[in-house]
Amino acid sequence: MNKLALIDLIHSDPLYEYGKEKFQISRGSTWDNLQSILNGDVDYAMVSLVDYFKNIERLKIVNGPTISGKTHSQGDIVLFHLLLQSLQA
Repeated sequence: MNKLALIDLIHSDPLYEYGKEKFQISRGSTWDNLQSILNGDVDYAMVSLVDYFKNIERLKIVNGPTISGKTHSQGDIVLFHLLLQSLQA
């Protein structure tokens, strides 16, 4: 069974419900998920768009779900979380 790391936010609950019978799912911060995918601990991980671009040579975007949102605590910043797979897999 493939391993999937989702972000630990309510926004990923529908993905959890959809994938819980297809994947072994863990949930954590985008940073934790990035470390898990780069270390090979999971097959797929949801991380931030910024972290993807910082590691673009090691990750690829999976044709699948994304989560976006807007934060007001740091101004009007749109956040994207992408489902990624390691290129080393």
